[in-house]
Amino acid sequence: SYLESGADVLITASYQASVEGFRRELGVSEVEARDLIGRSVTLAREARSQFISENVTTDTPVGREVQIAGSVGPYGACQHDGSEYTGDYVDHMTQQELEVWHRPRLRTLVECGVDLVACETLPALTEALALVHLLTTEFTDTMAWISFSCRNGTETCHGEEFREAVKTVMGVARERGKRDGNQQVVAVGVNCSDPNYIQVWSYDLVALKCSFV
Repeated sequence: SYLESGADVLITASYQASVEGFRRELGVSEVEARDLIGRSVTLAREARSQFISENVTTDTPVGREVQIAGSVGPYGACQHDGSEYTGDYVDHMTQQELEVWHRPRLRTLVECGVDLVACETLPALTEALALVHLLTTEFTDTMAWISFSCRNGTETCHGEEFREAVKTVMGVARERGKRDGNQQVVAVGVNCSDPNYIQVWSYDLVALKCSFV
């Protein structure tokens, strides 16, 4: 398993889960849809508990802590049209509309007790800012990492300059952190993108003094 191989974080199976999607496709209520999303947290916690109970005296290093990260995929990942790799939807959606869409899943994951939130495969700066705003105004005790999808070594999938997108996101997060004494965005990174550009992205993140995932 991932934990047996040394993983310190388990990510919930909620990347493509949404209240809107479950209601549309399964015909369930909002409460039932949120229960399904919450189940992803329960399963991850059960896997962690099982691993710890089976390995606490043998394979688990002293002081090792396994955390549960609630996976928050982009709006496009729940549309099933590949738009998480273009971010075209942000051309006709406002940041506020994206916040409204993300809020139910984010709230469910937090209320179910995730240790942090993994905001993954974000193709556009607008969506990253929507999530950071939700975190820093409504979920102020929740830590998170922000991970973009990029179409090359310098641009997000939507076409913003990657380095400037990271700078903007971290600028907002750090300003909130200074005000509240609580730095919520603990790392920034890239996923679901061409690994040949890893070194380029890493240089940008180091230059901006960001921890990266």
